[in-house]
This record gives sequence, C-alpha cells and structure tokens, in this order.
Amino acid sequence: MSNLRKTQERTSPLKTAMLLIMNAQAYADEKQKEVSRYRFTTSTLKRISNRQRIHQSFLTTLNEELEELGWMLLIRESDYAIFDLSKTDHWVRLNSHRITSLFEKTESEVWELFAANLPEADHDENA
Repeated sequence: MSNLRKTQERTSPLKTAMLLIMNAQAYADEKQKEVSRYRFTTSTLKRISNRQRIHQSFLTTLNEELEELGWMLLIRESDYAIFDLSKTDHWVRLNSHRITSLFEKTESEVWELFAANLPEADHDENA
C-alpha cells in the first residue's frame, strides 16, 4: 500500500470564484440585505478551493474568473476581499486636473505634501 494520502481534487479557480460569489449571496439572503463586498481569510480560501497552499498563479486565475463573473479579488496583507464590479458604476470618477501642478515635483517633495495632508489617525496607546 502506498504512503501517499489519497486527497480530493483541488477546486478549479472558476468553481472557487462561483462559490465565493454564492457565499455572498447566501449571506445576503440570510441577513436580508445586499452584500456587494466581503473579506475572508486564507483559511477560508483554502477550504473553498480544497488547497493546502494558495499560490500566486491560482490567485491570478481566480481573479480572472471573478472578473468574468463581474467581481474582483483584492489581496490584502492578512486576508482577501471580493467586490461586485457593477457597484463601481456609482463611484466618483476623478481625472488628474487637481494634481497637475504636482507632476513636475520630485518624489520627496510629493511625499512631504502627501504626509502633511494625511488625516490624523486615532492612535491606540496600547498598540
């Protein structure tokens, strides 16, 4: 008898994409409210995709499949998120005319202006 453990086949990126979207729909039905975006952990993605590791090539293909279905994947530092692309139709559309004067500034000059204009964050003294 072989020492190799028999495992289920990994879930395709397309099926994973559909399951992620259906998860949002199931939650929306359960809570009786629209869900157009949500976050999830690496552990959840591994469980849904039946994978032990999440490789960049899988994430690239998963995002392509999500885009075909009208959703997009965001890769965050410690988790992931997906959102319904149709909702971006209502987002503000900006052009660059407000910042044209900054184009000729150096990176360090832009950094100084950027840092000076950051809103004050509430800092937790225990953090």
